[in-house]
Amino acid sequence: MRDDIIQLREFPTDSPIYQEILTTLCEFNNLGFQGPVIQGGALRDIFIGREKKIKDFDMLAGFPASIDLTQNDDAIIRSIEEMLANSSLFSDAQKITFTSMDGVGQISRNEETGYIGCAVNIMLGNREVSLSLTNQVGQLQTLQKVIGTCSPVNTIIMDHTGDVYAHKNFAIDAQNKEFNPFFTQTERLARSFTEKVDVNFEEMNFSYRSQKMADKGYTTRGFTMPNGEVKPLF
Repeated sequence: MRDDIIQLREFPTDSPIYQEILTTLCEFNNLGFQGPVIQGGALRDIFIGREKKIKDFDMLAGFPASIDLTQNDDAIIRSIEEMLANSSLFSDAQKITFTSMDGVGQISRNEETGYIGCAVNIMLGNREVSLSLTNQVGQLQTLQKVIGTCSPVNTIIMDHTGDVYAHKNFAIDAQNKEFNPFFTQTERLARSFTEKVDVNFEEMNFSYRSQKMADKGYTTRGFTMPNGEVKPLF
């Protein structure tokens, strides 16, 4: 694990939504989904006491090993639907939808990298579970993916054992409502504009997240450097 990621031991585990999330993660794990974790905004809002604002959970997991991913898309989706239908937690879901990660069809496949993935959206009561499934599994791989997000205040995950991991600046940035982007992200985004290069999906997503955080009242003090120090904007 990278040295800028720590276990967040002061997380409020007495929160009712923490328990709801833990139950959801345990159910996915019991059904055979590999390395399920929740990431991002819901955990941040629990940490700063904004539980009433939580409307959805963003989750990552590996496809169950029991599902043959060489099958066609319809067969894979039927297998997942059957697993969820046999779950006491998910059998009462109002709606379950499947979309590919690139927005085309229902399952994404990349023959060059071997990647297979899809997004599953599950409506449970008044809350939505947004699950990203991949064949590239394991908590460490998942954690490394989350590390690639845009800032410390968004870099947080919880696994099915209830352990929470976050960027070492997460707690202070969350408490101060600061969105201090990782310098490497910001540098790449700036270069894409100054050099008149087309902005790729990752950069568009970064810009979108920046605006969302501003809309939530977060301010930016500077750029988060690789060593964790914040470099002032000016």
